[in-house]
Amino acid sequence: MANVIYSRHAKRRMKLYGITEQDVQDVCSYGSKKVLPDGRIELLWKCGEKFQYPLKIVGTEVDDGFLIITAYPLKGTKIGGEI
Repeated sequence: MANVIYSRHAKRRMKLYGITEQDVQDVCSYGSKKVLPDGRIELLWKCGEKFQYPLKIVGTEVDDGFLIITAYPLKGTKIGGEI
């Protein structure tokens, strides 16, 4: 992925949940992508054994690259939306 920019909120969530920049890059590279009605992009991917739940990344394309708005483990959900 080109230039990745992290919002202050995303940095705080990443620190809280122990998500690294490499984890975010992996989700962006391998995760399932969904474009939301407002134009934001939602990415979801199960990052091996490091996290019990899939990681969810929400971002948007900006002039300078891709802005990560938030990142967190999607607790109570399995890939495919099953509970």
